[in-house]
Amino acid sequence: MTDEIFINGKAEVGKLKFEPKPLNPIQFCRDILAEMNLNESNATCSNFGKVRNAMARQHTVTLVSQGDRTVCLDKKLLQPTLRNLLSNAVKYSPSDSTIDLVVSCQDEEVIFQIKDQGIGISIADQQRLFKPFHRGANVAQIPGNGLGLALVKKLIDLHGGQITVVSEVGVGTKFTITLPLL
Repeated sequence: MTDEIFINGKAEVGKLKFEPKPLNPIQFCRDILAEMNLNESNATCSNFGKVRNAMARQHTVTLVSQGDRTVCLDKKLLQPTLRNLLSNAVKYSPSDSTIDLVVSCQDEEVIFQIKDQGIGISIADQQRLFKPFHRGANVAQIPGNGLGLALVKKLIDLHGGQITVVSEVGVGTKFTITLPLL
């Protein structure tokens, strides 16, 4: 939470700048999964970021890549974005479910998709999804502060990109991030 508040504060006062550097997005995603102890096969998730459960939860994470090449992206903006979305996918998904991370490098853009089989987000909540301190009506006792997705949106905006969500309650959620290439 402290990291989210710090990054959010820097973005609010214009201190967070877009600084793209050469990066291989597929290797970058592998590194994030490894840091979060979410490997590409039957990953164990316990006590990282906002996910703090008494019992470790098992998830299978698949990393699918299309078009492996180096592109210019801002690692410091992209890392908390993907970590937050993956963390949410784990937090709101049942144990033993699959989470898909798809990375696609195209001519003029890079697309990241995070798809889970979790509790889903209602249409009404999707309207306010990226507002600070908003949490879905169906999150029950799952811990959170409502800052993560607001921060994600700011970081994507700084990157000049777009984020969309497709979700159905009880079925799951898919976030799609589209970032332009320089």
